[in-house]
Order: sequence, then C-alpha cells, then structure tokens
Amino acid sequence: MAKPMKISFVSGWPVDSPQAFSGTPYFMSKALQNSFDVTQTLVTPRTIRSIIENGDEAYIESELSRMGEQISQELLNSDSDVVLCLGNGIVPFVDTSKPIVLWHDSIWYGVLPMEFDRFKQEYPLYHRLDQQTFDKCALVVVAADWLKQLAETYYTVKPRKLRVIPFGANIAGHFDLPIDRILKDRASSPIQLTFIGKNWQMKGLPLAFEVCDTLNKAGIDAVLNVIGTTVPQLSTRRVLSHKLRYHRFTTKESFLYRYSRAAFVNDMGFLNKDKPSESQCFAHTLEKTHFLLHPTSFDCFGLVLAEANAYGVPALTTNIMGPQSVVRDGINGYKFPYRDFVALAVKKIGETMRDPSSYFDLAESAYEEYKTRLNWSVSVKELAELLEKQLIFDKSQN
Repeated sequence: MAKPMKISFVSGWPVDSPQAFSGTPYFMSKALQNSFDVTQTLVTPRTIRSIIENGDEAYIESELSRMGEQISQELLNSDSDVVLCLGNGIVPFVDTSKPIVLWHDSIWYGVLPMEFDRFKQEYPLYHRLDQQTFDKCALVVVAADWLKQLAETYYTVKPRKLRVIPFGANIAGHFDLPIDRILKDRASSPIQLTFIGKNWQMKGLPLAFEVCDTLNKAGIDAVLNVIGTTVPQLSTRRVLSHKLRYHRFTTKESFLYRYSRAAFVNDMGFLNKDKPSESQCFAHTLEKTHFLLHPTSFDCFGLVLAEANAYGVPALTTNIMGPQSVVRDGINGYKFPYRDFVALAVKKIGETMRDPSSYFDLAESAYEEYKTRLNWSVSVKELAELLEKQLIFDKSQN
C-alpha cells in the first residue's frame, strides 16, 4: 500500500473549533488526516476579514505580506510534498519550493459582485492578487462550478489547473444514520420547514417566511424553524408611530413586525455545535424537518444544503452561485429563480407532500447525495487522488 502524501495544511481560520468559517477549517482539517500525512497545520495569525475591515489597500497588502512571510518561514521546517491552503488571501505571498494547492469557495472577485471592469478599476489590489494566486498555484480546487467558470472567463489560468471538488457537510459522520426510522417518524403534519443562516437578510429569511405564511393561509399547517440568527425587534414606540400613521413601516420593518407576531415561527436563535445540548437540538430539529428553505441572494457554496441532506432533508434554494452545484433538481431538492421562489416553493411543497411516497423517495435520495457526494470523507479522497495524478503529470513535464 502506497504511503499517503505528506501535506502542510495552511488555514486562514482557526481549526480547533467548528465555530470559525461555519466549521469548514475544523472539519476539513479532521478529514485531511484520514487521507494524508499532515505534517504541519499552520493558521494565519489574523483572518482576512479582520485585516480588510481595518485599513486601506496599502495596509492590507502589508499585512498579507507579513503573514505570508511568517508562513513561508514555518514551511521551511516541513518535509511535506504539497502545501494545501484554505483561503486565498496569503497565497501570493507564500514563498516555497513546494507545490501550492488552493481549495476554497471563492476569490476576491467572487465576493465583490459587480462588473469585472469596475472591479479592476475600483479594487486593483484584489484583481492583482487573484491573478497572482492563479499564477502561483500548481492547482486551484474550487468548491462549485460557478467559481471555475468565473476564473476561466476573467483570468489567465491554464484549464488543467482548475478543478471542482465540493466542500462537505460540517457535521460529525452521519454514514450510519437510521434514515428509514427518521423518515418514518417524521410526522406528515404540520409541515416542518427550517431556515438556517446568520445573515438573515442575505440568506432570504423574508422569503422563507412568506412560503410558510402562504401555506398556512392556504389551510396547510406549517411551522418555520429559524436557526442561527438574531432577528431584531421593533420598539413599542416605533410600532405605535406606524399605527398612528406618523411614520409608516418600511418593507423591512413590515417583515420584522409580522415575523414577531407569527404563531408559526419557532425562533431558535444561534445554536453552538460545541455544546452537546445545542448540538442535539440542532440534530433533532433537522430530523423532523421536511424541507430546508434557503432562498439566498448570495452564497459561494451553501454548506447548510449539504448539512440538511445529511439528515435526509431536501433543500429548496435559489438557482445562483454555489447552490447551483450543490442541489440537483429532483435528487436532493429543487432550485428556483429568486423572484419566483415563494410561489414555486409553495407549489413544490404542496405537490410533494400530497404524495408521501414521492416525498420519502426525495428525502432518501437527499441522504444518498450526502453519503456519496457532499461529505468531507468523499471530497478529501477525491482531492488525494487528484493530487497524486497531478503531481505525477507535472513531474513528467519537467
């Protein structure tokens, strides 16, 4: 049996807790140890967000360069074959003779949605760092197809450098989940809908609310479980001002008012997976959930879609960016246009729930997608095979 490849793992976030970056560094790090000989795990002293929020471009470049030098020095002590990076920020500043591989869900341009010419003009540093990342890496592995297409369209990068391997669900192994029992115990009524997201506006909580409200108004008993966010409350004074017609609600305030009064909302707040009681609450909620609602307007990947599938929960989401790759229609959920999400989601829920066998088939298929495609074990094994082939190819060309 061949010895596993030696890698140095460089993360832009802490790897010792599932709280950082939605748990991706933590679960990726654990999975890498099963397929590689991880000789080093290096964590940058600061996250990219903490840097870009506190300075101009000169400061940002200086800080990234400083961290890159620090990582480069630490890599001198390793006999690894490859440097694997989670996070693109410091890649241009890492100086090493070892091949660098980036595995990430975005690049600078990917998180600044605008016309490319405007991006180059307004953010020249980020544009330059993107291109330098593609130039420096031996391989760029992206989590979803949209990012591969973005790189191919706007940057100079050799096609063989770009590969797509999805991230996995950030939960402990669920390969032996008693899915038949869970689906059997999943009561047909009320319909349990779940929304998971910290940024409730970007992830589409108002649309998820409208789906549940529409179902209830149609006489279909439905509950909306909301996890991971804190929805603000309107003050009594603000509500009174609206009712007296001094200052009418904005669209956002109207939602907040309706949300706070809706009997069908089960607002669970943030659940810390490090705490057993809250982790169990998260698991129990998903086990009873019929559909995850994820009408996001921006999502580089969509980890919650994979996590829902891990509990046999089909996901209803928007046909943008990461979710386009994660969800396959009729297999582990459905994708709809953002503007039509409410009407189409309500229709799909009604159709599916009227045919129990159809729902069970979809739920079982969603769980299979998690087991075969959307978990860290499968993705890391695919990465290991890719790196072996790529390194052999690269050596043969030298």
